[in-house]
Order: sequence, then structure tokens, then C-alpha cells
Amino acid sequence: MTYFLTDGDPTYYLNNNGSRGGDGSTTDATTLQESINAFQALSKVTSVNAIGVGDGVSAQYLQFFDNTASGNVSTVTVGVGSHSDTTLASFGSLFGSGINNPSNWTTTSGGLGSGAIRNLGGYMQITDVTGSGDTKVVSPNITLSSSKMALAFDVSTSNFNTGDSFKWAIEKLNTSTGQWETVQSGSSTSPISSAVEIESNILAAGTYHLVYSVGDNTSGLGSATVNIDNIETHSYGSTITGAAGTVDIAHQASDLDTVLQGGSVSTTPATVGSDTIDGGAGNDVIFADTINTDGLSWAGHPAGSHDGQGMQGLVDFLTSTNGHAATTTELYGYIKSHSDDFNVAGDTRGGDDTVRGGAGDDLIYGQGGNDTLIGGQGNDTLYGGTGSDTFKWELNDQGTTSRPAVDTIKDFSNDAPASGGDVLNLKDMLHNPADADLSKFLNFSKDGNNTVVKVSTAGDVAHGFDQKIILENVDLTGGKTDQTAIINDLLQKGKLQGHE
Repeated sequence: MTYFLTDGDPTYYLNNNGSRGGDGSTTDATTLQESINAFQALSKVTSVNAIGVGDGVSAQYLQFFDNTASGNVSTVTVGVGSHSDTTLASFGSLFGSGINNPSNWTTTSGGLGSGAIRNLGGYMQITDVTGSGDTKVVSPNITLSSSKMALAFDVSTSNFNTGDSFKWAIEKLNTSTGQWETVQSGSSTSPISSAVEIESNILAAGTYHLVYSVGDNTSGLGSATVNIDNIETHSYGSTITGAAGTVDIAHQASDLDTVLQGGSVSTTPATVGSDTIDGGAGNDVIFADTINTDGLSWAGHPAGSHDGQGMQGLVDFLTSTNGHAATTTELYGYIKSHSDDFNVAGDTRGGDDTVRGGAGDDLIYGQGGNDTLIGGQGNDTLYGGTGSDTFKWELNDQGTTSRPAVDTIKDFSNDAPASGGDVLNLKDMLHNPADADLSKFLNFSKDGNNTVVKVSTAGDVAHGFDQKIILENVDLTGGKTDQTAIINDLLQKGKLQGHE
């Protein structure tokens, strides 16, 4: 995986004789095409995740330097160089006509009492109220007659917190069916403090409308607000066509953190076998075998009708639910927020895998087979799945006594290992204590329905611990409070490994 980060558009290229072309300040058709040509060598040998940093990056250009689109990489055409503009709406008057008057737009959800659309004498404002459902508005029809035209608009937000949502779509009327079909869309879940221009790809001649959706999903002060201005058509003399991926634009530092932590989606290895996987640094989501999306349902695809589709099932689900092609950030966010949905009981597909999360707060699914899961440094969430799994901790995986690492096992089986039960392996984290000394390192307690294991790698658990392990919905204490008795019981049953 390669990350391509840029804060601008291509302005230079190397020509055939190795000298520099381009003026260093503008992007013309030649500069863009030569840059795309140069990118092909990298694209053939690695997955490239393109990330724009700041407001000076054109998503239309950047998409040609990304090959990680959810589903298949598409072929698109964009305008490049100078263009002539026609303003459709600038909202400068409270009593405009056509698309220039918000009263001529259609509110298809939300609306009065839950959200609103209005003209503030300079821009169109769309608001949404927490808990009301998204406020969604649709423009009057827009007719495009040229084959080299794009739609563009300016957008900014206010009272908008990370987690609120803004979605946009351009839909075209299918004259054969009478249905509206999405031709391009996008979204943002973080604030856009200063107005940025969003421009579409080149659109075929036909009838279109714009769809905007605002969702207040957080508890901050005020209602999530999106401001729309300068809806225009751009007519180009030059265009570029090429393969395009799905890019992320980080308008502010917190956006970049989200994109990098979300990372990219890798669906290899394709076959389900006995694998060794190293997550490395970062907050990873790792499926040792294959993601199980059989339980998801969306329009025309009830649960059970798409069994075995794996990641493609999640891509299709989010595309249908969100109204646009799923981004890598959305895929990562959905899995993190709905982790239990993918731990499907009875799914035996898979081999005997070894998975290391590495540094970071990882989410790991062992799935079928007798797996070894090593969360590594950080606060990890672990699902063993079916089979007799070993949850293992190694030297230096722990935190500190002032800030212990906290790992959570979601499905630890209390059965005997020979019957598919799971095992805690702490011997590499501890200093090879004798059986009688393990009570100095480990403390087991019952907390509600869970078992909590406190670990002191220094052998002084009575005065502090640097690792905590939460085993949900299982009791390893057997009703005991005597630590030596609990530890000996687990050792004899093969449920605990604490020394060489």
C-alpha cells in the first residue's frame, strides 16, 4: 500500500527528453495527461491511496492518482484548463426565481420542525436538528446541452461537528424509465470552515438535479448547517479521460488523522487458509479469513440473498444506504461502529491463522480455525470466532501503571481447549514466574457479566497494574475470590499459560 499525499494539483511534468514541462502555477491538459501517464508505472506495482491536504486540491484531478476505488475503478472525464461559467444560482436576492429561490427546491425529508432550507441573502442555508432524521433537499431541474460541461457549487458549514454529515449527489433523468439515477456523489463528516468549490466530472447532455442532505448526528450547540452558493455550469474546451479511484480530501488536521487511521481496504489474501498477518502501526481492522456480511440487508437484497460476497457485500450495502460509492473511510467507520455484526456465530470458514495487530488500537477477527491473536501495543478489541483460539500478549505490549493498556476479548469460550475453548497466553509478557508466584502478577475478578484480569508485568499487582484484559460475558473465576485457587484451576484446565 502506498499513500500519495498532496496539497495541490500537477503543475510540472517531465517531457520525453527529460526536461521539465509546465509553468509551475497552472494545470493544463498536457500537464495533467503527462502526470497521469507517469503515474501508471506506480499504479501497476502497488495500491495507491490518494489523499488531498487543504482546500487547494482538486478532487477531480486527484482521482486519477488513486487506484483503490471501492468496487471497480471507473473511467471518468474531467474538464481541464480555462472554462466559461454560467451562474445558475447565487442567492443574492431573497426573491430569486427558479433554482435561485430555495422555495422552489423540494424538501424530501426533515423540513419544518426538524430542519429547514432558506435564503439568507447571499447563500442558501440548509439546517438539520439532532434526532430528526436528515434534512434532504432537491433542486429544480437543470438542463445541460453541451458534451463538455460540468456542474459546480461552493459549500461551507457552521455549527458542524465531526460526525455530522453533508452529502451531495448529481442525479440524471433516465428518459427511458422516468427514474433519476445518481451519476456522481460525495460526502463530508467534518467541518468545512471556509467555502470550497466542488466540481463534477464532465456530464453528458441531459436533465439533472442536485440533491443535498444534512445530518446533525452530534450533541454540540446549535443545529448542523450547510451553506450553498454559486451553483454554476463550467464549459470546457479541453477534457481528460482516464481511470479514477476514490479519494479523500482532508480540509483540516483532524480530517487527515481520520483518513490515515482509517487507512485503506485490502481484500487479500483472497483464499481462506492458514495465514500470518501483521497489521503494523496504526489502528487496524483485520479479518484473518474473510469478512462475513451475510447478515446485512438493503433495498432488493435481504439478508441471506447475498451470502459469501464478503467485502463486496459491505460496499454494496453502504453504496445503497448512503446514495454514493462507499469510501474507504466509510467502510472503516462502519466496521468500527458495528463490530459485533461481523462476528457471525457458527461461521467455520477459515484456517489456523496468526494475526499480529502491532501498535495501535486494533480490531481483529480470528473467525474460523484455531487462531492465535496478538493485539500488540494499544487498546485492542479481539474476536476469536469459532475454533480453539489463543489470545496472546508479548513483552512490551503493556502500558504503564498510570495508563494501563486495556484489551477486550468479545467472545472468549470457557470450554476446554480440546472442545473448542479458548486460551489466555501471557507467558511472553511476564518474567517466567513459577506457578506459585503467578498471583503476584495476575488478579482475576468478576465485574457484572465480565471477567477482568489485571496484569502487573513487574510482579506487584497488589500495588498497580499496567495491562487490563476484559473478557466479556464469561466468568473465569468460578465464583472464587482466592487468586491462587483461580489461577491453579485455569492452569490445570489448560485455559491459562503464564510461564515457559
